[in-house]
Amino acid sequence: MTAPDPRWSCYCLQSRDNKCTYVGATVDELHRLKQHNGELQGGARATAFQSRRPWRKSITVHQFGNKSRALSFERTWKNVTRRTPWTCTCNASSSRSVCRRLNALTRAIECYESRHGTKHKNQLLVHCAPDLLKAHGGSTVLKEKLSVLDVCELRS
Repeated sequence: MTAPDPRWSCYCLQSRDNKCTYVGATVDELHRLKQHNGELQGGARATAFQSRRPWRKSITVHQFGNKSRALSFERTWKNVTRRTPWTCTCNASSSRSVCRRLNALTRAIECYESRHGTKHKNQLLVHCAPDLLKAHGGSTVLKEKLSVLDVCELRS
């Protein structure tokens, strides 16, 4: 059995025009963001449009322990988002699509914890963009809503 790798995280990117989001998983967030923005080779087709660049991080979820769990969570987050309504009552300067991803995050975490057992309950760490944190009641409110270890402000 391999040792846990705490570097694996899932992230949500927001486009320059605030209309689009992208969810992915990585061990090196800065390198991956540069790939999405076209500064390095690689990146996803969905982030290749010049009109949407530069992408910026809006939500990051840490402490999955290994690649398999991170990719499983990424897939769950994407699938749950598709079934999440477009309603958001916050006054965020960010887009409705980011709020939708944040709302879907609650259900994705529930699915993740039920799949991986109570041993992983409340072990995830979430970072959010400052405007998103403020619009959704701050880190304490989001920590309670998401049932995670902690919610912190995302640093650039």
